[in-house]
Amino acid sequence: MGWAQRLIPRSVAAQLMSLVALSELIGIMLAAVTIIYLFDSPSITDTQKFSGRAGRGAHTAGAFD
Repeated sequence: MGWAQRLIPRSVAAQLMSLVALSELIGIMLAAVTIIYLFDSPSITDTQKFSGRAGRGAHTAGAFD
């Protein structure tokens, strides 16, 4: 348990600095995930898989009857 006590910052300034560093890392990760999710273009096989599923769902629902 001695090693855990050494990791805890003792001054207020060190606690605030570690909190800011942690929040910056979380913000950077969230921004990266959002950018990848929004701007990652799907490949042709992903589009074909989606259209195939949508077509089967519409056919099952009776849209083409």
